[in-house]
Amino acid sequence: GADMTKVISLNSSARLIYQELTDVEFILEDVVKVLMDNYEIDRDTAVTGAETWVESMRECGIIE
Repeated sequence: GADMTKVISLNSSARLIYQELTDVEFILEDVVKVLMDNYEIDRDTAVTGAETWVESMRECGIIE
């Protein structure tokens, strides 16, 4: 199962992505869109953040 202690330690942007995409299938581009829609960041920054978020969620066992 998922290690919920890691979920609790997510920062505000990671929580936002998680809340926006819970219980839906998504691709990396969806994560990028959430970041760009909610923060004044460029696409490259959003892609880097999205990739980091996805990897963190995989490490926690929340996504495959």
